[in-house]
Amino acid sequence: MIKFSVTFLVVLLPFLSENLMKAQTIIPFEKQFPSSVKEERIGDEIRRKTQTHQFFFYDSFPLGQGKTGSLFIHQTSDIFSSNFMEGSDGILSINAYLDGNMRYDKLVWSIVDSAEQSELWRNFIKTTNFACCGSENTYRYFNIESGKHIVSTSVPLARIEVFDSPDIQLQKTINCYVAYLSSEVLNDNPFDKTDASTIGKLMLVNDVEVLQSLILLDTIKPEIQPAWSPKVNVFRDDYELRDERNEIWLEGNVTEQNEKAVTGVFVRLVFNYMDDDREILVPIVDGRFDVSFIEKPSKIVIEETREK
Repeated sequence: MIKFSVTFLVVLLPFLSENLMKAQTIIPFEKQFPSSVKEERIGDEIRRKTQTHQFFFYDSFPLGQGKTGSLFIHQTSDIFSSNFMEGSDGILSINAYLDGNMRYDKLVWSIVDSAEQSELWRNFIKTTNFACCGSENTYRYFNIESGKHIVSTSVPLARIEVFDSPDIQLQKTINCYVAYLSSEVLNDNPFDKTDASTIGKLMLVNDVEVLQSLILLDTIKPEIQPAWSPKVNVFRDDYELRDERNEIWLEGNVTEQNEKAVTGVFVRLVFNYMDDDREILVPIVDGRFDVSFIEKPSKIVIEETREK
């Protein structure tokens, strides 16, 4: 592991907060400060550290009693590279501050992650650790309100949004997400690598936790064959066209059923590493993967597992 000497660009948060309050805040609001770059030469090697600062606003932070506040999210990105290494390594330090007395001075949560990029996505901070050396990208999703790590994936989340019918007076909306983590990722890998048949993990997730997990095994996959992530699509059971959507919207009874309102939906996985018979269809019924009615190749074994 290459060690880099470190210098820091100091950002004065109180000064910034007074000036940022004069600007209109929108969702999402993003601004990036100029970069600072430091290079170090050791023999023929040139090591570089690039540091940037970004900030975001999130205007829907719950304060209780139906009130919301604004979060000021400050990110420091340190990217390390060398002419002797492939790709780059990154460290993201992300801090969220709540407004109080017209100053963003109350630290709500902090995240430190090995990644090169982040963004606000729905109710998450999404970070990306770019792949190297024959692996796959790793995406991590942190809850925007708590900073808690919810799930890691090797393909971006697919989203299912269910909303109350118009005749319900106080309408509610619920989001459910489909996550997939390949056994080929180098980081965040919970799999037993001595079992070459394990190819990945399919998960059903909400904004705060993983609801259900399925382990997928390919019983005839050669040990040397990488099990790259599949294409992950979601569609309603009345769709004849199975297009490549990763977001769908449907009407349900969220007020009474909550997550059980997520029903009548299929998850479609298509594995490109398989030569034939490579599609898996997983129905979602009453907010759960219905393991009794999964359509899959005979060589694929699917086992439900509990989250630790």
